[in-house]
Amino acid sequence: MTGYHIYYQTSDDGDFEALNYLVQLASIKYWKRHYGPIKLYCNQKYLESISKYGIDKEYDEIDIQFLETNPYKEYSDRFWSFCKIYLANKIAQEEESFCILDTDIWISEPNLLTKEDVVFFHKEAFEVNYKLNPYPDPINWIENKDYNWEVSPRNCAIICFNSNFKELIAKWLEVSIQVIEQTHSKEFEFENKNSSTIFIEQRLLPTLIDKLGLTMGEVFPSVYQTTKDGTDGSEWVPRIDSSEYLTWVSKVIKHIWGAKRYYDSNIIRQLIIEITFEALIRYGEHEPRYGKLFTECETIYNLD
Repeated sequence: MTGYHIYYQTSDDGDFEALNYLVQLASIKYWKRHYGPIKLYCNQKYLESISKYGIDKEYDEIDIQFLETNPYKEYSDRFWSFCKIYLANKIAQEEESFCILDTDIWISEPNLLTKEDVVFFHKEAFEVNYKLNPYPDPINWIENKDYNWEVSPRNCAIICFNSNFKELIAKWLEVSIQVIEQTHSKEFEFENKNSSTIFIEQRLLPTLIDKLGLTMGEVFPSVYQTTKDGTDGSEWVPRIDSSEYLTWVSKVIKHIWGAKRYYDSNIIRQLIIEITFEALIRYGEHEPRYGKLFTECETIYNLD
């Protein structure tokens, strides 16, 4: 199955961006080892960023043209996930099955992708009254009452389209465009500023799957509680340490995700570098061409 990384870079790299590129390297390496080829769709700016470290050479194919045709680039600050939907519609015409995965996740073991029509990373639970709720009432974006909004949102760091997806993705694109057209200038007062882009991706897609009567599954069989802003285990139900299988899956799939918000913490940076270096060493990655990337990460690791 072909994997796809998608990234449209608009701002310059930050002080700790090398950490993200290190994780991206692990994502590419492990996908190619266990699942198949991997392609990158990005813009010229992002290609230049990863080329500094030689990461571009790891991809089976790179396209820097298609994302430039996105008709809603000007609204990317609110709907940055739209480029994923826009590209998915193109790929759906070309592939029998495919997987879009974020650049900050790696899967270090084979046979973890289940066979439902669409497979996500995991389910998410929320509470409407929680201050940082990422899932406000859908009425803020769409008035159609034919959808079952009781369907659990899914985390889209992994989305595998296995079968019966052409009509689904076409509808996903159509409704997302309607949402953008109708709400791109609407003033929201949500504490969670990502709620619009989360809506068209993680809330809308599972709901459309349900509406079309398709099947969906999750790679990680636990539900993330979006009301928990911590790492003590209570953010997962069932808890990761509640079974041998969950504990194992949590070790072989790593998603940096919200940890990026805490790069100012040396402890967080060191932890990410440690687990990523460990994964790359376990993979057998000792090649000199990544010396620049490894050296920068070691420098970051040793900062006070």
